[in-house]
Parts: sequence; C-alpha cells; structure tokens
Amino acid sequence: MAHLKPLHLTYTRWLPPHYRESVQAVPAESSPGDWISFNLSGCPQRCFLWMPWSVMLRYRYGFGEPWYEPDLPWRADVVSMSRLGDALVVTDMFVDVSMSEDGTRYKVLDLDELVQATVLGKVSEDGCLEALRILQRWLDMLHGFRVTKDFPPESLPSSAS
Repeated sequence: MAHLKPLHLTYTRWLPPHYRESVQAVPAESSPGDWISFNLSGCPQRCFLWMPWSVMLRYRYGFGEPWYEPDLPWRADVVSMSRLGDALVVTDMFVDVSMSEDGTRYKVLDLDELVQATVLGKVSEDGCLEALRILQRWLDMLHGFRVTKDFPPESLPSSAS
C-alpha cells in the first residue's frame, strides 16, 4: 500500500450504538515516506494514515473532552485500506490504542465494539481477524518485539504534533 498516492481518501466508520455508517470523502495529501495526511469533519486534529502499519494516528485526540487522558496523547485507530480508482478507501476497524508520548504505556480500546460489529454483520469474520492481526503487530512494534520499534515515528510529518 505504501506506493499508493491517492488524490482522494474515503474514510468509513460505523457509529455505535446503532452502527450507522458514516462516510467522508476528503482530499489526501501525500507526505514523504509512507504517510497520507487528511482532515476529517468533526475532528480538530489532523489525521495521519501510517500505511505500513494500517493505523491512523492523531496527536492529542480528544483534548479538552472529559475522557481525554493527558498522559496518553497519541491515538492509533486500526484501519483497513483498499484502492478504488484514484481513491484510497479507509475503513475504521473499531479498535483503537491510546499511547503515551514514547509509546511505553498504552490502553487498547473498543474491542467490544469490534465484536459487536462482527456479530451484527458490519464487519466480516475475516475483517475481525485482520483487525486483531493489525492490533497485535502494532503492539509488537510498541514493545520492539519481532519488529523494530518506530514510535513515536521519526518519519511523521512535522505538522502532526
């Protein structure tokens, strides 16, 4: 996926508790390396799609909200990606990880939503398994286990934080 430089990005997520589909098509800005940056409506932070890891990163996501945890300012959303014409289709796979500045502390969120979405048929069983594989690979990277640790990412465009 890293070689794809789309003109547009279509971001899809299912919104619990009723699992309504939300789709946004936005301009995508390619960055040096394996990044695509974009803005989503309703999200004040710039979003960065880190393509080799299949995660969307945001810094200080939820800042000012009661649930925001200042000691875990990074948010990684597990996503699936596919190419459709000149667009990259990105689908939120429910699972999120909030992390400390250096990635040594983290909290895994919304596994229950992934399970519920799978039960409701919003995510296929294969999609559920892929989300769990991505999550495990991401956590392995944070621990430097089986893959080289790359967090916080040195290659992230300077506009991320």
